[in-house]
Amino acid sequence: AGGMESQPADAGAAMAATMQKYMPYFMRGAAICFIPLTWNMPAGVFVYLLTSSSFALAQNAILRQPEVEQLLSLPPRNKTQTVAAAAQVLYD
Repeated sequence: AGGMESQPADAGAAMAATMQKYMPYFMRGAAICFIPLTWNMPAGVFVYLLTSSSFALAQNAILRQPEVEQLLSLPPRNKTQTVAAAAQVLYD
């Protein structure tokens, strides 16, 4: 009964594509803004966040290598299908 649910699938896919386009920029900006917020936290929290983020970054970089995708039999990444699937989940 909400306004977002009545949008056609094409409009939903377009909005999802736009969000997906700008999300990396938002996340990078949020990461930079997060550093001053951790100054007043205990050092252990900062070390945990830094370590966790570093491992996540390394994991994503490794899993995006075509050789690793083939070795682990990962399904191919298709940006168009991902956006359409996200829009379908959001607007169904």
